[in-house]
Amino acid sequence: MGLIPRRARLVFDGTIFKIYRWRQRMYDGSYAVFEKARMKHTVKIIAVAGGKVMVTREMQPHLKQPRIGLFGGGIEGGETPLGAAKRELREEAGLASGDWKLLHVATPLGGSIDWKVYMFVARDCVRAGTPAPDSGERITFRAVGFDEFLEIADKRMNRAVHAELVDIYHDRAKRMRFRRMLMGK
Repeated sequence: MGLIPRRARLVFDGTIFKIYRWRQRMYDGSYAVFEKARMKHTVKIIAVAGGKVMVTREMQPHLKQPRIGLFGGGIEGGETPLGAAKRELREEAGLASGDWKLLHVATPLGGSIDWKVYMFVARDCVRAGTPAPDSGERITFRAVGFDEFLEIADKRMNRAVHAELVDIYHDRAKRMRFRRMLMGK
């Protein structure tokens, strides 16, 4: 179970969160009650086609402003992170790739919620069908150059999820290595 002990009891089973509670013995011999939330693990995809990176503009019913980001979504039961990334890229963009790389795995909320975000790079993306986003998503995307992509990541994307990209933006050596990895140059 990872961050949540096996002895923990499920006390809330919601659409987004599951809440677990357990009794924990403290160092002084006393006991305290602990709780931890679990969220469905997610994937994010940096999609590259024709030497450009795809940046999304997404609206959802609960948002007041569009969210700028990357393709991605939840890992469904029985799916691997890579399988979920391939499915999400096809659903949200109608794109496919035969060249995938796991960039990193983040725990954005520092362990307060059992939630992992797997960030993949999909190079040489090609049209593979018509986008079919979920009914609560309106997603458009545009192709941008490498420098503009990192500028957007630094200024407009959620830093909790994209901290790795912000770090790359501010470190010249990492930026050059990342450019070669993404663009193959």
